[in-house]
Amino acid sequence: MKILIADDEKVSQLAIKRSLEKEKHRVEVCNNGKKAFEILKNDRDIRIVILARNLPELDGVTLCKVIRELNLFRYVYIIIILDEKNKKDLVEAMEAGADDYITKPFDNDLFLFRIKAGVRLLQTEDKLYKSQKELIKLVKEDPLTSLLNRRAFLDEAVRQIDRASRENQVVSTILVDIDEFNQINESYGNYIGDRILIEFANRLRFGCRPYDTIGRYGGEEFFVLLPNTKTSNAIKIARRLRSIISKKYYDIQGHSVKLTASFGVSFISPDIGLKDRQIDILVKKTEIALEKAKKEGTDKIALNTDSQ
Repeated sequence: MKILIADDEKVSQLAIKRSLEKEKHRVEVCNNGKKAFEILKNDRDIRIVILARNLPELDGVTLCKVIRELNLFRYVYIIIILDEKNKKDLVEAMEAGADDYITKPFDNDLFLFRIKAGVRLLQTEDKLYKSQKELIKLVKEDPLTSLLNRRAFLDEAVRQIDRASRENQVVSTILVDIDEFNQINESYGNYIGDRILIEFANRLRFGCRPYDTIGRYGGEEFFVLLPNTKTSNAIKIARRLRSIISKKYYDIQGHSVKLTASFGVSFISPDIGLKDRQIDILVKKTEIALEKAKKEGTDKIALNTDSQ
């Protein structure tokens, strides 16, 4: 655990540092509140802060309030150093957001006990944070391809369209459907079909730009949202994707499978439709473009240029 000590008294600063280092903690020290604030802002590894009550430049209680207002990436456990157990100072520190306190002169055993209590709390918080991240991942990701699932993709598309509307930008989309995918499942089985879907998704990732959004829309359908992209550039991206998808065989467990896909391309500009209906309009337009492409055969790209 990395710990920051902010104390302008050299003797107590050194005593705390030695005690913590014996317990294998990583320790950083400073002697004023402003410096402590800058260190904490720039070092995300610091999880415990020990603050003297009467720090120069920015006192410990005020600094405690500032830390709580920072909305840091992870919780920071704050211990205030008091010159004596003064009820008023203690209440003030706790109201400012301190988690615990120590008084001078130090009882080293009691001090380390409080540090261990803080470590346990932070470890519990980290486990909850990890579980929350895993839960969010399960809710948002397609379990097979690790792309956004349909619901998460549409939610993200709404946010992107809303932002584009505020910035007066065009958003384009590509709906991609693997040609004759049912025949692949029938010929090779669902397991091979799943491996192909994974590789297909990876090729989409490779062909798209870092800021594009990709989601698995249905069984073998994939949606790509292209922010700030006019249809002329969207067509170029669709052509690039078509080449990446069909150029190389899909070699899966001894099976070499040739794939093509159909592409429906559409767009929406800020002045089209009511804001709360723009995603519905865009999805419908892109689905119509895909239907048009599939009617023309396989390995085709079609553009829907309708204004509505």
